Amino acid sequence: MTVYKLSTSMFIFLMAMLVSIALLGLAILIPALFSQDEIRPAPWFALVWFGFLSWVWFFYLRIPYAITYLDDDSLEFRGLIRKTRVPVKDIISIKAVPLAAGFIKIKTRRGSIRLINQITGLYELLGRVKALNPEVEIKGC
Repeated sequence: MTVYKLSTSMFIFLMAMLVSIALLGLAILIPALFSQDEIRPAPWFALVWFGFLSWVWFFYLRIPYAITYLDDDSLEFRGLIRKTRVPVKDIISIKAVPLAAGFIKIKTRRGSIRLINQITGLYELLGRVKALNPEVEIKGC
C-alpha cells in the first residue's frame, strides 16, 4: 500500500481559496437579503451567486487530496467529501484537461475523477497503472 498526496502548499492554497469564496459569497448574500439600504445587490443576484459559489465548493471538495495504491491492484481516491475505489483494470484513460491547466481527468468504466496534478509521486503512480493496465491511454500528464 502506497499513498500519494497532494502537495501541502497546494492543499493549503485550495483551503484558503474555498474559505475566501465562502466569505465573498456571504459578503454579497447577507446585505442583499437583510439590508434596508436603497443601494444593495438584488436578492436574486445574491442567491444565484451563492448557488454558483456552492457549486464551486462542491467541485473542489470532491477533488482527491490523496490516492492510495492498494495491494489488490486498485486505487482509492480520497477527497474531503468523497472516497472512490477503482480497480486499475477499470481505468480507461488518464489525460490532462483541455483549457483547465493543472487538472487531470481519470476516466474509468464507472465515471470520471478530476484531480490536480500536484500529487507527489504522480509519475510513479502513472507508471504503475500503465504496467498493470497496458491498454490505458495516458496523454498530456
